[in-house]
Amino acid sequence: MVRGLFSILLALVLIASIGLVQAATVRSDQDSLTVAGSDQPKDLYLAAPRISIDRSVAGDLTAAGRSILINSEVEESVMAAGGDIAIRSAVGRHARVVAGTVIVSGKIDGDLLAAG
Repeated sequence: MVRGLFSILLALVLIASIGLVQAATVRSDQDSLTVAGSDQPKDLYLAAPRISIDRSVAGDLTAAGRSILINSEVEESVMAAGGDIAIRSAVGRHARVVAGTVIVSGKIDGDLLAAG
């Protein structure tokens, strides 16, 4: 079940990543992707070994990676798959995460689906 959910999430991320980030500052090196800056992106579709979200997202966040750290508010929903996922900020709607380790310390206004 978990493997199937991970495969579906990863496929969605890869398909959606065609229109990657348009209104945010994205810093990348070989192993990590950091979203920051002053522009607030509407929707984000990200895939990288390490992902850090340090800027609020006006829409949905879809991410796949070994380590995903969400430090800023996501106004809509989060869908993520990875090895370790930490949601440290508010999520305005639902959070659906599949990971080996899931930490949620932010408020989720809707449903939380976590598998690991």
